[in-house]
Amino acid sequence: MPAPHWAAAARQAGQSLLDGKDAAGLKALCAEAFEPLIAAAGPASLALDRLAILPVSDAVRARLAAIGALVAGLPDINVTIDPTERHGFEYQTWIGFSLFGAGIMGETGRGGAYATVRPDGSAEPAIGFSLYIDGLVDAGLGISDPRRVLLPVGTDPAAAAGLRADGWATVVAFTADARPGDFRCSHVWDGVKPAKT
Repeated sequence: MPAPHWAAAARQAGQSLLDGKDAAGLKALCAEAFEPLIAAAGPASLALDRLAILPVSDAVRARLAAIGALVAGLPDINVTIDPTERHGFEYQTWIGFSLFGAGIMGETGRGGAYATVRPDGSAEPAIGFSLYIDGLVDAGLGISDPRRVLLPVGTDPAAAAGLRADGWATVVAFTADARPGDFRCSHVWDGVKPAKT
């Protein structure tokens, strides 16, 4: 859909109305041609179907096909599309995305395509992604029980090497009265296997 030739102020007003999903405001600005973009927001398959019927250029149609291919490659992920969402994506030149996870407050990641402008004014296309780990850590993801085993005095060095090869952190006791908790050990070697303490 060709964009009306707006003055810069009118264009900014139109972008603000799209940001606010204000269909009535678009109509008042005589920009109702953009209302279908607001209506297209939703689950990816529905959004792509709604966007496919709009009168857009071949370049936009190719981009929609590329988005469809990306979505098809993520069959186990719930993907939604919002063609008017620009908050935090103002620098993006094509696709921008945010990741959310069940039980996690806010975004867990964000990224997309952008252009890096060189000193000579030319631009280099780039794609980037940032992962926000605070929410993941707050949700307890990536945290696992420590696999530290206390090796009593006299433990066979071959047994210790085997434990390390299996991913255990080993702590060698220097006295017979050493306690696993003093060394943050979750297990103690019983001569055959690591025993939970």
